[in-house]
Amino acid sequence: PVIDSVNVSVNAESDEVWQQIVRPTAEYQDGFEDVWDFLRRCVAARFDKVVASCVDKTGCNPRAIEQKAREAGATFYLRSFLDAR
Repeated sequence: PVIDSVNVSVNAESDEVWQQIVRPTAEYQDGFEDVWDFLRRCVAARFDKVVASCVDKTGCNPRAIEQKAREAGATFYLRSFLDAR
């Protein structure tokens, strides 16, 4: 295969939290469900590895995201927040 792994930065466990973290422009207001749908489609496409990730210390609930990712058939990765200072 040309692509064997996909990392989807899902960023949040709910639409409400996603809106706060991502602050999408008007045309992407419905993006939360689209991101999770893309993740599920990657799993269904049977890529060797599908990872759902988020960044710690952003206001999301990593454990809830991990659970949701596993239910979708993906693995989970918690990325570290990089402070600009």
